[in-house]
Formats: sequence, C-alpha cells, structure tokens
Amino acid sequence: MEGLPRREDQILVRLAYGTGLRWGELTALAVKHVRARSSGSYEIRVARAWKRGARGEGFYLGPPKSRAGRRTVEISEALWGELSELTAGRGPDELVFHNGRGQQLIYSTFYDRWREAVDEAKSRGLLPAWKFPKVHGLRHSHAAALISAGVNLDLIKRRLGHESITTTSDTYGHLQREAHGPALAAMDQALGFGPVSSAAEEVDEHQPVQDPGQCLYVAHLGSYRVAFWDVEHAEWTAERWAQDRGDAVRVERMTCDWWRRTAGGVVGADNGLKAVRAEVPSRVLVWEAGPVVYKDDGSEVMPEPAAAEPRSVWRWDFEEGYTDEPAMRSAEWLPGAEALTEARAWGLDRTAVKAAFAAAYGRVADLLAASGAVGSERA
Repeated sequence: MEGLPRREDQILVRLAYGTGLRWGELTALAVKHVRARSSGSYEIRVARAWKRGARGEGFYLGPPKSRAGRRTVEISEALWGELSELTAGRGPDELVFHNGRGQQLIYSTFYDRWREAVDEAKSRGLLPAWKFPKVHGLRHSHAAALISAGVNLDLIKRRLGHESITTTSDTYGHLQREAHGPALAAMDQALGFGPVSSAAEEVDEHQPVQDPGQCLYVAHLGSYRVAFWDVEHAEWTAERWAQDRGDAVRVERMTCDWWRRTAGGVVGADNGLKAVRAEVPSRVLVWEAGPVVYKDDGSEVMPEPAAAEPRSVWRWDFEEGYTDEPAMRSAEWLPGAEALTEARAWGLDRTAVKAAFAAAYGRVADLLAASGAVGSERA
C-alpha cells in the first residue's frame, strides 16, 4: 500500500480485496451504491458495470456480467469508514472512483500507478522479483481468504457474482480441498489422537525441504505446474520463466500427500512423486517458424508475412517444442471438415529451421495434391 501515494488508490485496492468485485464493477460504483443498513451492517450494491462499446464508441454503463452479477456484498465497518471519508460531500450519483474529473477511471491509468507500486515493493525486498501481481488477482485473493476462513462456496459464489456454483468450484475448489489436511489434523489433536502430523506442520516458506516425505514446492508457470524438492530450484525456475514470458508466476508449498492426490504426479509404483524434480529443468533457445495454416487451395488462412520467418524463444524441457536437434519439421492435416493443413519447424539452428520450414511447406503441397489423402509427417 505504501507504494500507492494516492489515498483513493489505496482505498480502491482495499475494497477490491475486501469485496472481490471486478474492475468494471468497482469503477462503476456511485456514492448511492455504498450503503449503511439500519441493522448496523454495511454493504455495496453492485447494479452496473463499465462495458466496452462497438469499435470507436468507447465505454458505457450497463448491467453486470450476468444476472448473478447484480448483487449486494457486505463490507466491514473499516471499509465503510474509508469510503465515507472518500465520498464526503459528493452527490449520490457521482462515481466513488474516478479520473479526478468525475469521469470513468480508465484501467490503464490506474495500472501505471499499480506497476510503480509493484516495482517499489520489489526494490524494497517486499516482493520477489519473479512475481507480477495483477489487479484482478485481488479478486482471487479475496476468494482464497474466505476459503481459508472456512466460508462455504455458495456464499463465495454470491459475493463474486458467479452465475453457477460450478464456476466457483472449478476456480477455487482446489483451495478448499487443500484445507482438509490441516483441518483433519487439528480435529485429531483435539480428540486426543496425538500431535499434528508432520505433513500438516508449518514449514517456513523459504526453508529447503530436508525430508522429501514432508512437503515440496510447486511452481505455477502459465498452464504448467512443476514440482521441486528444493524451494530455491522452484523460485529460480519461476523467476526465469517470468523473465522469458512476462507471465505472472507463483511458488506454492504443498504436502506430498496433496501432490499425490492432484494431477501433479504420475500415480503408480513411484507413489506419484516421480515427477518431482531434484534439480532445475533444462532450458534452451529454440528457433521456431510457423505454425502456418493453409486452405485446400494452398492459400494461408490468416496471411502473416513474418510467420514463416524463424523467431527465437526459450523452451523448457517440460514444454512442447523443446529439442536438442538442429531442426525438426511437421506437416499435417488438421482435424475437421475444412481440409486445412499446418506447417511448422523448430530447432537450435536458425538456418536449418528455415530450410526445414520450406520442406514442411513442400510436404503440405504434396498432401494437398494427393487428392484427399490424410496424414502427417514429422522428421
């Protein structure tokens, strides 16, 4: 918070965390939507959100994302106090958060200040260099805090404005399941069955694991989850991934039992722990050309002049496209009735990749000339 010098920015961030409202809902709030009830409780009425109009028409105020998005969210007395202070003297229809002239607060304007605050937190050692928190992450943090406090998913669904409990469960159900282990251990302790088991004991976040049977560290990298025994290996990998891709990443401590019960490990003779790494993964600079998709007449589906030119990207050994070969190529029919083909090439040598892509394109021509032949080739 100290990195956000504007008082209204601090209150916006606290309200986002305290309510789980979406950006378009937060910035559409008017003074009349912040209400004190006669019972002594306080609430936010979500009745509208900023919507993007057709090209060139800008934004307009419309209904929330779904019918469930039109909702009432209770807030704490502390948040109410801050909002009352911020909106003192304003009319009921004026925006709570605006651009300084009473108009819509554009996301990019606030995000510039958010990034400055994130950079300051990193420079002061308050945030790891590999973390890139997003404003929308405050909504997820709100849900995580409620689950940690034991709040049921149905109430969380209503606070977040989800149309279906399935959405809430699919997005946050894993956090609820993670609480089962500590909860059961605490009940055993209360019932006199002995101390909390080692799998549920608190472990310092940056303490390397000495006992592999205790816990491990999972790096969340885009759509990948990569597990490590050593927290330093997990954090090094996360930092490099963030540098390569610019994605938000995080490292999570997890018990081995929970890892075995999720999709992280291959369950079998290895007891689900074979996928846990004892060292950092390999990473190579790969040249890639394509993929380019062609119609049955040989023309490109979406012509992009640079698509066939090799471009470099770091690939990790758990990703598709990782290789130690100078060049590889692929030419194949794509599923579906449109008779589309795809050509691509990748490898460690730029010149070889360029030649491999030309060969892949030639193979596409052969496939198209083969009068309905279906097949693929990789070399």
